[in-house]
Amino acid sequence: MRGGRFLRLRSGLALVALVFIASALLRLSDGAPSFAAIAQEVTEGMRGGDDYPSAASATPSPSEAETLLAALKTRAEELDAREQSLNDRAASLQSIAEGVEAQLTELRAAEGRLAELVDVADGAADENVARLVMIFENMKPQEATGLFAEMRPDFAAGFLRRMNPEKAAAILAGLPAEEAYAVSVTLAGHNAINIAQ
Repeated sequence: MRGGRFLRLRSGLALVALVFIASALLRLSDGAPSFAAIAQEVTEGMRGGDDYPSAASATPSPSEAETLLAALKTRAEELDAREQSLNDRAASLQSIAEGVEAQLTELRAAEGRLAELVDVADGAADENVARLVMIFENMKPQEATGLFAEMRPDFAAGFLRRMNPEKAAAILAGLPAEEAYAVSVTLAGHNAINIAQ
C-alpha cells in the first residue's frame, strides 16, 4: 500500500516537473528569466513549495498561443520573402553572365572574320605587288627608270627589293644621282633591319 502511494507521488512529481519545464520554455520565448532562475523554480516546485504556481496556471492562454503562432508565421513569411529576393538576384546575375558570354562569343567570331578579311587583303596586296614587280622586270630599263623617278624613295625601294638584282641595278643606274642615292639608303636601311631581326 505504501509502495503504491510512493509510485503515485513519484508520477505526480514527474508530471509537475514536466509542466515546470514546459512553462520555463514558454517564458524563455517571451524573454523571461534565465535558466538558473527557472531551474531554481523547478527545484522548489519539486520539493513541494507552497508558493509555486499550479500546473494549471503554467499553461499558456489561447491568446498567448495565438500571438506566438502569429509571430512564427510572420517570421516564416519574412524568411520566404528574403529567400525569394535572393533567388531573384541569383537569376538576374545568371542572366547577365549569360549575356556577357554571348557577347564574348560574338566578339570572338567577329575577330575571326576580321582576321580572315585582313589575310585576304594582305594576300591580294601581295599578289598585286608581285604582278607589278613582274611588269617592271619585263619593261626596258630606260622605260622603268622614268616610272621609278616619279616614285617616293621608300616606295621605289620596295619594288626594287623584290625584283631580279640585275634588272633592279639597271633601273637604279638610270635614275638621277640624288634619287638613286635616296633609294639606295632606303634599301640599305631595310636590309639592316632584316639582318638585325
